[in-house]
Amino acid sequence: MKRDFRKHNGMTMVELVLALLLLNVVILTGISMEFGARRIYTATDLESVLLGELAPLVASITSDINQGIGSSADLPYSTANLGGCANTLRIRLDANENGQYDGGDIWVAYCRTAGNVFRYYPNAATPGTRVDLSNRTSVFTVSFSNDWATVVLGARINPAAAVSMTNPEVIVNSSAQFRGTSFQ
Repeated sequence: MKRDFRKHNGMTMVELVLALLLLNVVILTGISMEFGARRIYTATDLESVLLGELAPLVASITSDINQGIGSSADLPYSTANLGGCANTLRIRLDANENGQYDGGDIWVAYCRTAGNVFRYYPNAATPGTRVDLSNRTSVFTVSFSNDWATVVLGARINPAAAVSMTNPEVIVNSSAQFRGTSFQ
């Protein structure tokens, strides 16, 4: 007796091809999800690197602003640019700690160069003495309202390139008050 295996062989060729296509779709979906998660993780990791670099810079600027000394007639700040800098913030500090603004005070400065370098000058009177704090800054602006200063500092992994998933931009805003200043 001969058996007819065509009736009992399980799957036809069409069913087998459809099953393989479905299996491929499931596998490709899983791979796509993995790559998407890795891309998000990488962007978040880069943002945390930038934030870790910006946070101490903004804290230092805020601390210096809080120690700024002056009056409405003799302001505790200046935006006069230092050589090579596009945006500069100068802050008068009470170096001799006598509680008055006088000839014993020094001006510290923070600035951003056209080459995206963020610099700190511990004494703006001697601009040759400086510390380059970051080479990733994309934004540095300061605005003033009475005795308050608002600082905006931003950075990118590659500041010359456009913002993207692989080149995120982090911007930090901070406000500080010139506490040792009389604006009356």
